[in-house]
Amino acid sequence: FESIEELRGKVTDTVCDAEGNRIEPFAILGCLKETLGLAQYRLVCLERGLFVLQYRPGRSAPIQLEAALKGLRDIVGDPIRVIAQKVPAIHRETSGKLRPIINLSTIEGKGRDQLLRDLNLLDLANETVDLAS
Repeated sequence: FESIEELRGKVTDTVCDAEGNRIEPFAILGCLKETLGLAQYRLVCLERGLFVLQYRPGRSAPIQLEAALKGLRDIVGDPIRVIAQKVPAIHRETSGKLRPIINLSTIEGKGRDQLLRDLNLLDLANETVDLAS
């Protein structure tokens, strides 16, 4: 029998740094779970080096938003721009699946526009914190 040498996430759930190096989703998800706790969250890569962290705080558990953004910067490296967007809900896909990481940097055209609408990212006018490098 063969053995698995390495365990990786699905390609559509992975992102790259500004130089194009693949970042394993497990590192990102570990950081977000540790710092955001019971909050619902989703990290969307709009383009290499540009991310939106959508989050919905839990009712009773505090979140460490600054620590989450610092952790993302440490994992992804510079240059990175992260926009934190507080949202009323993180919706599941029609299949029922909740995708905590979505990479839109490789999607173009009408499909990308529809995803941006579905993710409420056409207008980032909601409460945001922009931490540009």
